[in-house]
Amino acid sequence: MKKVFKLVQAGSDITMSVNEDDTPMDWNKCLICQESTRTQVAFLKNVKSLILTMKTMGNPFRDTSGDLLVLDTREVVDSSVVDSVRKMKLLGENQHNEFFKSRLVERITALNDRITKNNLPLFRWRPEKEKSRTQEQLLSMKRDRNLFSTLYIASQIRGADLEDFFQHENQSFPPSISDYGKMRLGKKSDLLQCLEDLVPHSDDADHTTSEVDMVIIDGAAIANVITPGTSETFNEYSKEFMIYVRRQFTGSVCRVDVVFDVYREDSLKAATRKKRGKGIRIRVEGNKKLPGNWSQFLREDGNKTELFNLLSERVTNETFPGIVVMTHGEELRCSETIDSDWLSPSTQEEADTRMLLHAADGARQGCKNILLRTVNTDVVVLAVSLAHKLDSAQLTVAFGMGKSFRYLDATHIAQTLGNDKCNAILAFHALTGCDTTSSFTGIGKRTAWSSWNAFVDVTPDLCRLAQTPTTASITQLLPNIERYIVLMYDRGSSDDNVNMARKTLFTQKGRSIENIPPTQDVLYQHLLRVGYQAGHVWGQALLKAAHLPSPAEFGWTRKNNLAEWEVMWRNLPPAGAACRAVIKCGCIKGCRGRCKCAEENLPCTLLCKCSGCEREG
Repeated sequence: MKKVFKLVQAGSDITMSVNEDDTPMDWNKCLICQESTRTQVAFLKNVKSLILTMKTMGNPFRDTSGDLLVLDTREVVDSSVVDSVRKMKLLGENQHNEFFKSRLVERITALNDRITKNNLPLFRWRPEKEKSRTQEQLLSMKRDRNLFSTLYIASQIRGADLEDFFQHENQSFPPSISDYGKMRLGKKSDLLQCLEDLVPHSDDADHTTSEVDMVIIDGAAIANVITPGTSETFNEYSKEFMIYVRRQFTGSVCRVDVVFDVYREDSLKAATRKKRGKGIRIRVEGNKKLPGNWSQFLREDGNKTELFNLLSERVTNETFPGIVVMTHGEELRCSETIDSDWLSPSTQEEADTRMLLHAADGARQGCKNILLRTVNTDVVVLAVSLAHKLDSAQLTVAFGMGKSFRYLDATHIAQTLGNDKCNAILAFHALTGCDTTSSFTGIGKRTAWSSWNAFVDVTPDLCRLAQTPTTASITQLLPNIERYIVLMYDRGSSDDNVNMARKTLFTQKGRSIENIPPTQDVLYQHLLRVGYQAGHVWGQALLKAAHLPSPAEFGWTRKNNLAEWEVMWRNLPPAGAACRAVIKCGCIKGCRGRCKCAEENLPCTLLCKCSGCEREG
């Protein structure tokens, strides 16, 4: 310990000699000079090692971001841990004062009473794991068991109003469109097969790409595909990304746009990203080492934001055979000067919609053949829906990777589909499940597509859903869409509303509770979210500054008054709290006065505290 102190003191002495030029250093007083040659050599080696480390990893004392970093891995400590560290002294002082006051001054607490542990999130803290799917299933089964047991006992005396029961969900979340309280995500790509069946398949890829004069790339998707490989630093990775962009300049291509997502704290897609897993926040700097787990790194929104900004800065500084345009948050970075008034600044959050905004700009600039590179079904649906609005430009989508890669002629598909269905397809896609709306349990895109073809009367209603609807207009659309939902579950049903269909399918056709339609109340909330996504988010894809209403008006609510949004599943209470059949009183000494059963004019049952007294309802 004494030697360590001497080395630290020696470092301080040397620092003073460097900073104070007018005061010559007295090397005889330097502690390290008083050590043996072996110790001095070791000290010099350690100093060189420290200098090399700072050159490689950066000088931590020059960091002005305010983040708390792990020096070697550059991981950013969670904000809750930072908050604990900053408030720890104040918290300790307050608790000390309270201890002294309550035990020694006021003497209202015994001196030997236990002191509660704070359990603050500190450096080894990790967020609590969510319940597993098996645990959620067990909880759901217990709730169903309790509900139906209660209904069985109550119905022995009172009977049961099944119509009233099926107007309510049996649990706090609807099993028909939720995954134990979370958004139910279906298989979006099934819709592609429905669209591809409309046009003959072509393997003429050379003809498809030879005439392309503009390529638009989904940057986030490509970042997932281009793994670091031999790259060791973020600068080296940006060169790999640049090589990929350069390869797009083939044939007559004169412009390549790379579009990234913008990640906001209050994003509606936060829940979907959270379901894919959460990564570790790492500071992205050009000369810093790449993380070992690339896919985990890309699960963290902050990592992606810094990475995408770095890529757009590095790549657009290079020289290319044509123009390269890359998004940088709401702004743009370009390899050459262009007229960007139609593109920037843009409030579009999703790369899906912003890619179509760039396609419209390319068509406006005279591009006749535009290629979109993506792995997202949403981009294909948007391309088909908006193809007829792009100044006669030919729109093709290069979709997928590896064995699933193929070219989709969005313009040809749109022409075959017709204008009415092109205008309605955004609402259809959102209604049957996308990143911000739930899919229906057991009902895939193909089944829904087949039902749409059988019930074309719903097309005008879907069109209105995709045209910036209001809550009032969605209420007017509900009856016809209800009939469509009923046909999705049972093509031969004569029921006009989902509540009646729920009763019929459960009682007469033996469907399980999760395989019947949602209640009318839940369906209305679902349609609000569909209208928001299809009509307001996607419906304004060709505007650089979309005017979005508050999600609180369209089936969303703030989670614990925080920035994060969560789904508002229903307005009506669940069956266990709403159905008159399960009402029970707490009367102990006879039922009179404020007896709940008496107020509802119901006889008491064995569920009541009075054990079913003889009072007549």
